[in-house]
Amino acid sequence: MNEEKAVPKNVTAQVGHPVYLHCIVDAFGDKMVSWIRLRDFHLLTVGLLTYISDDRFVIRHGTLQSNDWALQIKHVVLNDEVPVAEMVGQPDMFVRAGAVINLTCVISRSPESPAFVFWYHNNRMINYDYNSIGRGEISVQKDSSKSDAVISRLVIRSAKLHDSGNYTCAASNAQPTSLYVHVLQGEKRLSSRIQNDQPFNELNASDTNSGTSFTSLCSTYRSTHILLIFIIIALQTHFNKHSVFT
Repeated sequence: MNEEKAVPKNVTAQVGHPVYLHCIVDAFGDKMVSWIRLRDFHLLTVGLLTYISDDRFVIRHGTLQSNDWALQIKHVVLNDEVPVAEMVGQPDMFVRAGAVINLTCVISRSPESPAFVFWYHNNRMINYDYNSIGRGEISVQKDSSKSDAVISRLVIRSAKLHDSGNYTCAASNAQPTSLYVHVLQGEKRLSSRIQNDQPFNELNASDTNSGTSFTSLCSTYRSTHILLIFIIIALQTHFNKHSVFT
């Protein structure tokens, strides 16, 4: 079953008005299309049947075309909003080795807490990694300032170079959100990065290029020096032979 890319992923609706959520799929044999509400994993429809007592939800097969399995919400209410997860801060975080990595994930539009919040480092789920070794912890709690928001925090103490990588916050009721952490070795490089606002890749590139230039200059100097020695030896030999034969 393949979903068409032309179908919008985000739909805006006005409270009190109807909205259609389109799902266009290819031929799928004896299988059926189901709609599930991500907020609480409530099964809404299976095929043409409705599995929720809320009569606002109706399946409309063939709305746009023959393979469109659209879900109609007859009149939208605020509670129909899908929760959204966002990382606090920029897409890239720079941390000095030995410092604390503190990541905050806010799940908004979520009247109820998600069933779970999983954290991933690259492709590995790390919810139980740091508690066992005493290097960090993960917390999930309601936002005291907003009734429909939940905050999850990941804290990693004594950051190491191998802690660099992509960190993903995956709540049960929202799409995952990610942030990339760069653990840098040494205060000098970190302060230079912050003061100059130089991208991490450029920082590494400039360091590497400087080293390469120095090596090339050094190699050129040594090659020139050796060549001069050979020239001097050759001249001395030539003059010595000339003085002997004359």
